Amino acid sequence: MYRFRPSELFRTQAEMDYQAFTLPNGAGRYLVVDDFYADPLAVRRLLLTTPYPAWERDVTGANLQAYSDCRQNIQLPTHQVQDAIRGLCQQALGIALPRNRPNFVTNLFRNEVEPPVTAQPRPHDDGPSVAAIVMLNLPEECAGGTAFYCSRNPPVACMPTDPASYQALRQQIYLGSREEARAGYFLDQWEEHWQRIATVEMKFNRLLLYPGLQFHGHWHVPGSFTEHWRLNQTFFFDDPVWAG
Repeated sequence: MYRFRPSELFRTQAEMDYQAFTLPNGAGRYLVVDDFYADPLAVRRLLLTTPYPAWERDVTGANLQAYSDCRQNIQLPTHQVQDAIRGLCQQALGIALPRNRPNFVTNLFRNEVEPPVTAQPRPHDDGPSVAAIVMLNLPEECAGGTAFYCSRNPPVACMPTDPASYQALRQQIYLGSREEARAGYFLDQWEEHWQRIATVEMKFNRLLLYPGLQFHGHWHVPGSFTEHWRLNQTFFFDDPVWAG
């Protein structure tokens, strides 16, 4: 049994310095905050005590064989953390997040078989949302990070905010091997379809905040995460009020 007070465990630093970055090709902006949690080891320890089922969206059967991609939705009072994220998003990116979420998502990932050197985790978007990822791997475990992309065909830098335009463009981009749910976690020969435009290095206790309409994916370094698990905590905020 693990006893704790959420308000004490999920404490952010009293003062946080952030860096906002602009992606090329009009793909938007993202935000990075280092040393986000006051006690990240306590957060990590809690999340590692949680059972992690396989993410069943992958219908290829590769999950728990070629790799283990396991996710959990956890409902805990994390108002202080979410209030801090919403404030940073408004201040640095000009995006208003109208409300907190009742839950967050945690993800454990490990390669059981090393993927081809020509493969990368499948680029995708998260829809009309804002994602806040806290990286919780220890410094000696960190490798790779999060990459941002542009689509090559059709040439698209970022998904549109208009719902009808968004759905129409999804049908053009996520076809065949590029469709995440039907083709597994990794995309071989990814450069035929995507152009990598930026990479945010994985770093312990780093917060990465970005609009879900931006194309992104984990950036895999060959040989990494075959022994250690990659551990992330993610808050997805719905119904953002976009700048402009």
